[in-house]
Amino acid sequence: MAMRAGRILAILVGVLLLAVAVGVVGVYRGWFVNPSVDDAREVQVPARAVATGLRAPWGVAFLPDGAALVTERDSARLLTVRPDGQVTEVQRIADARPGGEGGLLGVAVSPTYATDRWVYVYYTAEDDNRVARLRLWPP
Repeated sequence: MAMRAGRILAILVGVLLLAVAVGVVGVYRGWFVNPSVDDAREVQVPARAVATGLRAPWGVAFLPDGAALVTERDSARLLTVRPDGQVTEVQRIADARPGGEGGLLGVAVSPTYATDRWVYVYYTAEDDNRVARLRLWPP
């Protein structure tokens, strides 16, 4: 009797695992799509250019005042882009060496920027990749 109960339990576990696997594959393949929701490819979100004329903009991070810090990969310039579209160069990263997909790449604003004013940039230099910390202007 114990052997029979073990087989029944094994069969039930197998059926359960199969049901979960089919459900996961079904969701992955889109079998369980809500028909009342349009296909994501059909949704159009209007876009408005905030800044134009940038040269290979690469990284974006936002300052507490809403301005965006934007890196230009090929020029090694760090720019601010204000919500009204005003673009200002705030610094050039002299050690950044553009080439291919290298140059001034990423930018991040410190989580405590309001008090420490630190900004971090990621760039390719002559012989390696670097992360540097800098302050753009005094507090």
